[in-house]
Amino acid sequence: ILKRVLSDSSAFSNGLDIGCGTGYSARALATYSRNVLGIDPSQSMLNRATVHPKIKYVKASGEEIPLPDHSVDIVTLAGSLFYMNVDRVGSEIKRVCRKGALVIPYDFKILLDDVLESLSVSQKENELEYDHHLNFSGQEGFEEILVKQEQINLELLGDQLAHVLLSEPHLYEKFCDKYSTEKPFKRLVESLVKSGNHFFVKTDLFYSKYQLV
Repeated sequence: ILKRVLSDSSAFSNGLDIGCGTGYSARALATYSRNVLGIDPSQSMLNRATVHPKIKYVKASGEEIPLPDHSVDIVTLAGSLFYMNVDRVGSEIKRVCRKGALVIPYDFKILLDDVLESLSVSQKENELEYDHHLNFSGQEGFEEILVKQEQINLELLGDQLAHVLLSEPHLYEKFCDKYSTEKPFKRLVESLVKSGNHFFVKTDLFYSKYQLV
């Protein structure tokens, strides 16, 4: 997604990735930034983060960023804004960023209905309360450059698709019931690959770009 928002020549000194989890989004930001701080409130997630020479990981919240004022050139939030108070995060971002810094919230949603239908598993809409569209539009100090949603086809192997399906807690429970086991991964992969091992799954991308003024 960052390739869609930033040019190949984009280069920043200090980057901040809020809600970095196990570090995938921080590593994406490190492509464009000389130094990256990845923060996340979950120490167990940070313990699984891959070591990277450009990245420092710290347990912290986007509502209380452990950085001095006006020290950041670019901020990314990958699928994390929903779990924070948007106003408080926005205030902290304005505090730690230099004037003209870029702020990029982004997210994606893998559309699983067709796959679930092929597996005879139903999913009710009210089971999904997560909001992928959250951003900083309308917040004072955030100049909107881009707000976009688009759809791509994501190519996945059977085991990758199984991991995606089982990452949703309510779906994990459904597959446990379907296969009468507490460890449904192997059975799910076997069901998926009966029709081949390559899947093209529709995926919605959500991304925004702001400049601090």
